[in-house]
Order: sequence, then C-alpha cells, then structure tokens
Amino acid sequence: PHYCRTTSNSRRQLQHDLLRVYQRENHEDFSCLVLPSGMAAIGAVLTTLVQKCFANTTSTSTSVQGGDNASSPYLLVHGNELYYEVQHTIDYTLCNGSNFEAVPVNVCNRNAVLQLFQERGSQIRIFYWESSTNPSSQMLNMDADDFAQLRALAPQCIFVCDNTWLSGIAWN
Repeated sequence: PHYCRTTSNSRRQLQHDLLRVYQRENHEDFSCLVLPSGMAAIGAVLTTLVQKCFANTTSTSTSVQGGDNASSPYLLVHGNELYYEVQHTIDYTLCNGSNFEAVPVNVCNRNAVLQLFQERGSQIRIFYWESSTNPSSQMLNMDADDFAQLRALAPQCIFVCDNTWLSGIAWN
C-alpha cells in the first residue's frame, strides 16, 4: 500500500467523471488532472507551457534562444502584482536558466500592455495574469478587441488567466 496526498480513488473518479461530463472519456487525445491546490495547478500549467514552447523551438528551425535572433529570449509576460508564490515559481523555477525571460507589466494599464506587445510581440510566448490581482484585487483593463490586437501582435502567445482569487466565495 502507498500513502499519498496527491492521488486517491476519489480523485481518480472525479477526473473520470469530468471527462464523462465533457463527453471525452473515450477519447485518447483528452485527459483530466485534478490538483490539490491553486498553486499546484498554476505551476503545472506554466511548467507545461514553458516545456511545450521549448520543445517547439527544438523541433523547428526557430532559434532555441527565442525571438527574432539568437540573443533574444522568449518572454513570459505576467501581471506586475501576483501572489508571491506565483512570482517565485515564474522567476526561480520556470525562467531561471531557461530561454525564457519574465517581464512584468501593469495589467491595469491598457496602454502599457499594448506597448509591450507592440515592441516585443515576436518574442512573447506566454501572457499570464490574474483576473483579480492578489492582494489588492485590481482588474485587467482590456476588452475583446484589445485581445484580438494582442493576438495579432503576438501570434505565438498563449494567454493564461488565473481566476483563483476571483472565486465565487470571495466575490459573492
């Protein structure tokens, strides 16, 4: 017998049931992973995306170093106000020694976000922000047209919105 806090029969059943709810339980291309905390989910998503970006660079003619030339890294753009453990995960786990550079931006300042994407869009691979920042509850100041513009400026970018802090319990 094994003891583990991260897996159980109940968790496996929940993962199976979620696949069933979304009618994906019999599809080999789909899987479900239930994690024990928000930080575990954030770390898993960001780590997977960084690894995916790195794998894509090594399997194509694109430079492993990143953007437009060999000396420019890929960018992981993130909101300038993050829960400490998220910032720590980005700086010391994902970007330390990799071909990623972490670049903070004030997500409450629409012009600052657009300017960063205009200047360095070809390098941006991940844009991570919190729907409501922790701890001050600031909100992203962008609409659907703005996101379409960001997508045009950084077509390789994956957009990741963390909705952990803006939960139903905290905001009802």
